[in-house]
Amino acid sequence: MYANATPPEPDHFCPVLAVNLLEDERKSLASILFGSKWLVTEVQTCQEAIDLSSSQPVRVVLCEPQMPDGTWDTLLEKMHEAVVPPALVVVSRLADERLWVEVLNLGGYDVLLTPFDRSEVLRVLFLACMANQRQADRTSGGQTPRLIAGPSVPHGLKSLGAAGGFFEGEL
Repeated sequence: MYANATPPEPDHFCPVLAVNLLEDERKSLASILFGSKWLVTEVQTCQEAIDLSSSQPVRVVLCEPQMPDGTWDTLLEKMHEAVVPPALVVVSRLADERLWVEVLNLGGYDVLLTPFDRSEVLRVLFLACMANQRQADRTSGGQTPRLIAGPSVPHGLKSLGAAGGFFEGEL
């Protein structure tokens, strides 16, 4: 779709939470998002994702189908308890029609096949972030503040491809 065009990027910083991504997926995502307005924070478990999303704004969640303490649908159920739940995108090497239908039917946003395709990652992130922003605007009557600067990363968490393109820890 974006073969000859630049994929869209949000006007403002868009916080993304990556849950339990594999090492090659983290490297690829960091490379794709380096220097962009996507602020990606990485955690390893469903509980860390829930805790972080309750204390910081999160527009999009990228997660593996299986995590150490649950599955994507468990995480989705917990995220849907929020007033404006983040858009959940399942990341999988084995993405098939069954998984895609299940994710959409249960209220997830999309499935991203790995290895990542740059334009597809940017397209899905952009659309998920905009869908979440529209939902937030409807919920708050259009008064949802937009991030104009990146949030700080809590001690012990890693951040991928943030506005400054940093990553704490090994890539």
